[in-house]
Amino acid sequence: MVARNVVNGYIYKEGADFQRDWICSPQISAMIPLAIVPVAERDRLAWSKRTRRMVFVKSGTDESALRARWSEWPVKLRRVLEDSCDALAKEGTGDIVPLTLRCLDAHGINLGGRKDILCALLHEIDNYIRALRATTMIKAARNLPIDVFGDGWGHVSHLGGRARFWPSVNASALNDLYAETQFLVNANPNFSSGLHERVLWGFAAKCCVVSDDNTFSRNNLAHLPSYHGVEWNDEALADQMGEIYSDPSDYDDQLEPALDYVHRHHDPVAAFSVIIELAETVQGGHRLRNYTRAFGQFD
Repeated sequence: MVARNVVNGYIYKEGADFQRDWICSPQISAMIPLAIVPVAERDRLAWSKRTRRMVFVKSGTDESALRARWSEWPVKLRRVLEDSCDALAKEGTGDIVPLTLRCLDAHGINLGGRKDILCALLHEIDNYIRALRATTMIKAARNLPIDVFGDGWGHVSHLGGRARFWPSVNASALNDLYAETQFLVNANPNFSSGLHERVLWGFAAKCCVVSDDNTFSRNNLAHLPSYHGVEWNDEALADQMGEIYSDPSDYDDQLEPALDYVHRHHDPVAAFSVIIELAETVQGGHRLRNYTRAFGQFD
């Protein structure tokens, strides 16, 4: 059914591309910027006086438990899941769709328009790789006194180490938490065209940010002194995390470039202006009904 009053707004290009190439729902789709509201708490403590050295805020998932569920899948599709995830585990952070499609082709599977099967495969692969990436990041830092906020980390906490695991916090408390933090750790979703909001909120709160790199961050953040990009599957990741944690540098005077980046590229007024323009586009479509009525047979 055509939903004429719906607009698909995408923050990351990968989502818009998947809508265009696979979902193909008959609505207007457009890119919208990610809005970051200024963090009032950011100047409560100077960076050098903050009480939490390194913080990771994310719920955990045991990726091996996710993988165990694949035993219920048909053999050929299970092999696609396994081979796709094994290959993606060796790749940097980015879009999982192209590799999954290549894996289907390598196994001689043509889905013939079965978007439901493709979406089911991608759902499993997406969850697995995101869980694996986050687990890898935390395992690399578990011998540091890092504060991890989020449920579901039993598969790491039982290994021991100096990491401290705390329950999930309400989103309304995040700005206060970030304002106490020097290094905010991030693990990205499976995209390469933009930044996770946790990176931007960290910058807005005058934190240093430690994150797995993707194409966008390599191209746009490398010049920021308060950004530390890593490769999530690098064998030296634990050493890199330790070096960042132990770095004696004082960042009090090095945080403004990242804060300015957020203000220039993620201004909330500009973001909502784009959304209003999209709403006007839909409304304008109704006013143009006389011009478009002749094409109604394609609904």
